[in-house]
Amino acid sequence: MSEKEKSPLVPRLRFPEFREAAEWGSEKLEQLITTVSPPSKLQSSSYRMQGKFPIIDQSQELICGWTDDESAVITESLPLIVFGDHTCALKFVDKPFAQGADGIKILKAKSAISAEYLFHSLSHRPLAMEDYKRHFSILKEREVVFPNIKSGEQQKIADCLSSLDELITAETRKLDTLKAHKKGLMQQLFPREG
Repeated sequence: MSEKEKSPLVPRLRFPEFREAAEWGSEKLEQLITTVSPPSKLQSSSYRMQGKFPIIDQSQELICGWTDDESAVITESLPLIVFGDHTCALKFVDKPFAQGADGIKILKAKSAISAEYLFHSLSHRPLAMEDYKRHFSILKEREVVFPNIKSGEQQKIADCLSSLDELITAETRKLDTLKAHKKGLMQQLFPREG
């Protein structure tokens, strides 16, 4: 397909102030990020139930444990994106953390793209896990489309999607509380044998 035949990179839905803005650009992910090496990787035997710093690994849960070991904390400026190389789990991290065990890639967005926008973009089309293999080599070849960071459109999109994530989290907590309340009521409303 020639350059003239390519369809413009413009989303179907745009915020009103960006409807006349320029079309978006695209780059392979590997051009938009650098990878961050942790000072150390904590083994699961050292995870604690509480501590000063969360431990993040490739599991589906955001936090897998806690540590007080300041020498293990990632010192790179935040926010960062954590990618589970085996599990394809994506996590947006905006607080100091330590890496748990092996199997994650820590991604830092370059100046052309905001980390929060990039996280939502990657979450929009997540990689499908193929057995227990490394997936970063596939992810870094992914084409990412994005508006110019100076326009403010990336931040507007990221803010919108992040506020929805916060609402979903709050509603999920409410639902979990209601389920626990119902369970408690059922235990009191129905007699037990014996």
